[in-house]
Amino acid sequence: MEDKKKIEKNNILSIDIGGSSIKAVLLSESGEMISDYIKSKTPTEAEPENVLEVMLELIKPIEDTYNRVSIGFPGYVKNG
Repeated sequence: MEDKKKIEKNNILSIDIGGSSIKAVLLSESGEMISDYIKSKTPTEAEPENVLEVMLELIKPIEDTYNRVSIGFPGYVKNG
């Protein structure tokens, strides 16, 4: 990843919440990847609190390098 000093604040943190893993990447304002994908296993008990905990830990290496967030969550939610 680029030196944090060179990273513009208009970058986008893009997160993909999947059934087996949660992935994140930093994108430029124009949508170009400016970091490698980072990923972590989706919790077996994928309750909102557990998923949020994993996401917060996952993005620690790139925190303070974006001011926009995009999250993809395919599928549907049943029973809450």
